[in-house]
Amino acid sequence: LVDLDQEQFVPTAEQLAQIEDRWVPKAEKGYFPGPVARITGFEVNGYDLRLHAQPTTFKEFVGLQTNSDAKEFGLTQLANPLSVSMAVKTADERWLLTKKMIGDRIGSLDAVGGYLNPQKDGNDPIKAARREYTEEIGSGEDSIRAMILLALQYEFKNLCHPVLSVLVKSSLTSQEILASAPKTSDGEVQLLIADDPIKAMEKMGKQGAEIEPDGQLTFALAV
Repeated sequence: LVDLDQEQFVPTAEQLAQIEDRWVPKAEKGYFPGPVARITGFEVNGYDLRLHAQPTTFKEFVGLQTNSDAKEFGLTQLANPLSVSMAVKTADERWLLTKKMIGDRIGSLDAVGGYLNPQKDGNDPIKAARREYTEEIGSGEDSIRAMILLALQYEFKNLCHPVLSVLVKSSLTSQEILASAPKTSDGEVQLLIADDPIKAMEKMGKQGAEIEPDGQLTFALAV
């Protein structure tokens, strides 16, 4: 679980100016400054993982997310929202990849996933994972046979933030999932099927596709 503090993250004056400057082009594209959970620490007790967080927004994440921000302000002064990255394995032993269809990184390849939204998910990242599963795949939660936490990782390469890697076993075959998936024109991502997600990402990366490092690591942990 995530222990969510009620004290809001408060950026410095310099950071606030940077956030506002970076947010302008995003707002013009229709981005929404929704709520996310900023991770401030974690504890491991046996097989139990407990995360500590405080409220922040996607707007603040846009303004405080890069490697240069980390060098200037330090990792603990970034927005650091928690996301979930899911390696979804189908009933016919295949894997789901996503191809981003909107936003700044159109065409990039990733695992299924998204950010913990405290308003929708409370303090439960597994609830966030189930919500993202249904939103991106278009299938109900009842098709989830098992969810296994693989790791808590921290992405540095593109966007700096913590990521929960999860293995999801679906009761649906790959073709059943594709049949019920949102239409590409309606969804944020396009679903792709792979027998070996690591090799598929490597192949498409050589063809020019951007590879999201947190998704790639999630698959590496799951395969």
